[in-house]
Amino acid sequence: MPMRRKSVAYSARSGWRPRWSEAQLVVELRRLHAANIPLTYRGLEENGHLELARAVNYCGGIQRLRRRWNLPRIGRGRAGRAS
Repeated sequence: MPMRRKSVAYSARSGWRPRWSEAQLVVELRRLHAANIPLTYRGLEENGHLELARAVNYCGGIQRLRRRWNLPRIGRGRAGRAS
């Protein structure tokens, strides 16, 4: 069975480093928002951006990025209302 390719970049000195910087995540999230993709873990995952969703969680989660970088709130609330 062939070895699966890793989804993160590896550094010879430290052994591991994330592929996305926080600023790169924000640029990509803004681009996806302009394309009407919900900025939620589930929305990113369902639209084929699982690696990005995992990177967002690694950086502290979507709520933290929304507060820090003033990202728009897109998605559905628990009761079906827009949040």
